Amino acid sequence: MQRPTSAANLSLQHGRPTGPRPVSYADGGSIIAEGEDPPAGATLDPLGNRPLSCDERWGWRVVTNGEDEDCLREGRAVPAGWRVR
Repeated sequence: MQRPTSAANLSLQHGRPTGPRPVSYADGGSIIAEGEDPPAGATLDPLGNRPLSCDERWGWRVVTNGEDEDCLREGRAVPAGWRVR
C-alpha cells in the first residue's frame, strides 16, 4: 500500500476536500484525509494538523509533553500526556 504524501492525495467528501490529518510511522510520517482510518502500522498524531510555530498565530496555544512543545488549536481537548504551557 502506498502512503499518502501530499494534500493532493486527500479524498473528496460531499464534493469538498476534507482536511489533512497527520499520521506517524516508525520511519516517519504522512497525512491522510479527515475521516479516513490510519493505514496499517500508522497512528494518528494526537495534536492534529497544525502550524510548525504558534508564535503570533491567532487561535492556537502552546502545549508541552515535558520534552517537546507544539501547537494545539484553541477549543480542542488537550491529549493525554500533554498540557498547556
